[in-house]
Amino acid sequence: MSVEIKIRNLKFSYHEANPILDIPSMDIKAGEFVFLYGPSGTGKSTLLELLAGVLKCSSGELSI
Repeated sequence: MSVEIKIRNLKFSYHEANPILDIPSMDIKAGEFVFLYGPSGTGKSTLLELLAGVLKCSSGELSI
């Protein structure tokens, strides 16, 4: 099964010194189900917006 979403050293921040989102590594394979959960303000919607292309990474690699 091939990797469909690949994340490496992804960082994102909204004009802040500290990144809101910091993902060292994540691979999501074709057909794999992923459940995002966590308290408010932990970056779930931000990650989805990055994956959709609504936002741009501050640094790192995100490929779909």
